Amino acid sequence: MKEKIDLVTLPKKSFWTLSLPIIAFCIFDAIYGIVDMLWVSKISMEAFYAMGISIPFVTFVFSVGDSIGQGTNSIMSRFIWAGDYESSYNALIHGLLACNLAWFIIVLLFLFANGVLFYVDAENSYILIFDYLVPIIVFAYLFIFNNLFSETLQAEGNSRTPTALIIGSNILNLILDPIFIFNLNMGIKGAAYATVFSAFVVFIPILYLYLSGRTKVPLSTKYFKFRSYIIIEIFKVALPNFLDNALWLLSASYVNATLLISMNNIGPILYSV
Repeated sequence: MKEKIDLVTLPKKSFWTLSLPIIAFCIFDAIYGIVDMLWVSKISMEAFYAMGISIPFVTFVFSVGDSIGQGTNSIMSRFIWAGDYESSYNALIHGLLACNLAWFIIVLLFLFANGVLFYVDAENSYILIFDYLVPIIVFAYLFIFNNLFSETLQAEGNSRTPTALIIGSNILNLILDPIFIFNLNMGIKGAAYATVFSAFVVFIPILYLYLSGRTKVPLSTKYFKFRSYIIIEIFKVALPNFLDNALWLLSASYVNATLLISMNNIGPILYSV
């Protein structure tokens, strides 16, 4: 396995090589979020409100793959550094198993969560919230695995490929939003399905990279041997990030509920902006 990133002899160059694509992605992602909200605001105030209520839940779903990805990245990097490449291949499969389990749990929780959403808002906006969340939750698999693979590619020193793919996905999403929302007359559902389709466009090339053997760490079940300590090491890193996002979800939901009581729908709208 050739080393393209040398943190020992070229620390500055390696730091910027890994960091700049991630910084660019974060800046673009913030701009993308604002533009996405602007498209939804053109549907109606109720749709804008529904998306504002939904964002904490969507962010939480995205963070699951990111958290497990960071944990998998951590243990893969340690194995690669130690020269134990087959264990890094095995760790990737364990990360995939953890993501499968997480996706299954998220879908189950959502089936029981509609009562909570109904409690927050039992009027027309509740239907809009559900319309937006259903496609995101059902296809959460795509978001979780895209985030996982983005992290595992970074573990082998490749931060440019996932960054380029995700930025491309966001650009595609911005193009598809008005088409799905207005041209196809899908309303807020269109915003959700545009996001899902854009995630699918990223999922295919990333999966191809792994299955075609173009990555340093191959994705193959022949390297899989279940090791409980790998799962434990993954969640040692993933759990703090996961809990941080879970607390943010609870905090944002509490603030939205408080603003809804004191300011009606305009409160959560202003908070989401």
